[in-house]
Amino acid sequence: MLTYFARHTRDLDIDDATRRILWEGRLIAMHFPGDGEEDTSSLNPEDYEGAGQKAMRLLVELASIGGYVCAQYQGYDDVQVGKALPRSKIELLYGKWGKLHGHEGRPAILKSLRLNSVKIVKPSDYATILVGRPRQGTLNRWPSAGPLIESLVENRGIDPVLASLSFRQQEILCSEFLRLPEAATLQLPTLASLVLPVGRTMKDVDVIGLATDGRPIFAQVTFSEPARAPWKLERLLKYHDTRGCHLLLFCDVEEIAEQQGVTLVPLRKVFTSFTATDSGKRWLSYAVTMCNREDR
Repeated sequence: MLTYFARHTRDLDIDDATRRILWEGRLIAMHFPGDGEEDTSSLNPEDYEGAGQKAMRLLVELASIGGYVCAQYQGYDDVQVGKALPRSKIELLYGKWGKLHGHEGRPAILKSLRLNSVKIVKPSDYATILVGRPRQGTLNRWPSAGPLIESLVENRGIDPVLASLSFRQQEILCSEFLRLPEAATLQLPTLASLVLPVGRTMKDVDVIGLATDGRPIFAQVTFSEPARAPWKLERLLKYHDTRGCHLLLFCDVEEIAEQQGVTLVPLRKVFTSFTATDSGKRWLSYAVTMCNREDR
């Protein structure tokens, strides 16, 4: 089955009670009301224009063939993952407008689809859910997240891949990699010791340590491309000084590169190199096992 991402943002102009119905009812829905004084109840994509037409086509497609869905709801930090069964019925949901467009309290007609086998997931547990989701639109296909969303919905073990690691685990992965001789093959400093615990000890950096050459290491870790997380680079630049230090940004790049004195390190290559070692294999096996236990 295909995988989709549904977004219920603040722009979905409905009141809090209607949003709660969506969340508690395990529903994805869209609200394209049309231009009349009353909301349209049409389920025909041809009766809509622009974004509304695209969203309705995808909703009709999802209801017809079925698919896995990750749904994000305004006002809720967690996300829902579930599946729409083939030949599902799109239902009209009657709620109330919100305050955005001056129609507060007016009857709202949403076109909704119920999800099955729903799991509540914290985005921080699975990096792809937070950073890899489509950025625009109410409903989108999301093929890159298919294996992860399917595994979560079906209660299968998560394959030991980079995307299955939480952000904290990715930070630990990078710090542990810097201890190994393999780091030198990427022309990176070797970590002699940590100065502070890895993670959220400081808001600006994820890894703080000392290299074997005596110079400090400051590192940030992100699953994204540098252009999609510019604040990561900006935070590292605060630690640049004339005495010399190692500034590293582990991110989604193909090869080692330098930008404004910061070394951009390919996170995927680090993952591949680290997990090819005996210690890396053991770490990955245990890390994914712990992640699976937390999910269940």
